[in-house]
Amino acid sequence: VLFRSGDYYETDGTYPYSEVVENLLFRFDSPMYLRSLKTGALIQAIAGAIFDADPTFFDDIDFLRAIGDAAKKRSALIDYAKKCGLYHNIGLTKMNLARLAESRSLFEREYQIYKLHTLTGRDDLAARPSTARYADIALGYQRWYNGEGGYPESYIRTTSPFRQMADVTAVAVFLEEECSGDAHAAIEKAISLENKRFSPLVTAHLSSEDLKQ
Repeated sequence: VLFRSGDYYETDGTYPYSEVVENLLFRFDSPMYLRSLKTGALIQAIAGAIFDADPTFFDDIDFLRAIGDAAKKRSALIDYAKKCGLYHNIGLTKMNLARLAESRSLFEREYQIYKLHTLTGRDDLAARPSTARYADIALGYQRWYNGEGGYPESYIRTTSPFRQMADVTAVAVFLEEECSGDAHAAIEKAISLENKRFSPLVTAHLSSEDLKQ
């Protein structure tokens, strides 16, 4: 059922696609669900630290810019950040390769197929009103900040109004994958990749107290 969630039609009077995906993910792929929640918590911590330093940082995103009250705007950002973590790799639910990659290195052809999850995730999210604001995150979180690495090449960072959150998600995913007991080492490694793989505007906030915890 989960791997066909992209066939779900979101219309007036039906459950929103966002709710359907979250429930199916929780029930049928709990390991991915838990990893996504952890990534979402990291995105929340980083985005919150950035907002506290600069409340206009995410204002390229229309729905956030439209919120005048600072407290409500921060609350909306934190909720958005959590959902970005939940949906960023939703394209993997269509691929058995995701679990295979946990047991061995993928062959080159398998890896090329695996990389398509950013495109399929973007397409599924963009096609439905309840998840459209997460589509660019799913597309761009694996693409390098300087455009010289990662995938897919079709993601052009400078043209996306969601690029700042995609930048935050990229760092959070890296930290979640790299942090195997030594969070400080993972953070230092991320900082060493600023201006190349990661946005320096994001890595500048990795000393956040929330992240240290």
